[in-house]
Amino acid sequence: MKNNFLIKYLTFGLKKKSGHNNLGRITVFHKGGGHKKKYRIIDYKRNLYKKLGSVIDIQYDPNRSANIALISYSKDNKGFGILSYIIAPDGLNLGDKVISTKFARIRLGNCLPLFKINSGTLIHNVELYPNNGGIFARAAGTSIIVLRKYNNKYTVVKLPSGVERLINNECKGTIGVVSNIIHKLKKLKKAGNSRWLGNKPVVRGVAMNPIDHPHGGGEGKKSGNRLTPWGKNINRRLKLKNRFILQKYKNNLK
Repeated sequence: MKNNFLIKYLTFGLKKKSGHNNLGRITVFHKGGGHKKKYRIIDYKRNLYKKLGSVIDIQYDPNRSANIALISYSKDNKGFGILSYIIAPDGLNLGDKVISTKFARIRLGNCLPLFKINSGTLIHNVELYPNNGGIFARAAGTSIIVLRKYNNKYTVVKLPSGVERLINNECKGTIGVVSNIIHKLKKLKKAGNSRWLGNKPVVRGVAMNPIDHPHGGGEGKKSGNRLTPWGKNINRRLKLKNRFILQKYKNNLK
């Protein structure tokens, strides 16, 4: 009962926005409806240092593609255990122990700074700036490969997109691949499944009137540059000015 009471502090209700802003205008298209759900507060920072945690549950999270793990950390001076949610790596089971410290072993679910992680290790939930929380590789089945160390200050990693970039050695990463690997194989059986997820049907620009979209109006098939509803070119080139990115995917090297 005590655990159920404490878990309530890790969740809160989400207000439906349906892609509208504070003025009621649509700012994000193709959103609306969806099943009622609560948000689970995820510990991306893993800042409960030197506390050994135990996995007490693996749960489904409606807000993300990956599963989440409920961790119970060692009790404090008042005798209360600390509960938190983390992104569950694939293979993490009930009763497994996890810890976040630079002295931890390279074991599934443990969180360490990058300078402590060996080359070739698969990690996820990786920070871009120290102590800011993980932002890379949080989706189901994703992972980052640690390639090598660079100038005793950075670590070269390969992101899920294929990009090789430098990340500060003090940034933390969690050992393992994100759970729910078969998520990409899931197929929506009917249109209603997509509506339950909060997606609305997409209307083609050529099926609209000229006032609603640059592609609208006229007769027959149109050719030329694809434009957004505001008349901007869709085929934009990615900028290659970030000095921390060592190699882009092959398509961007042309």
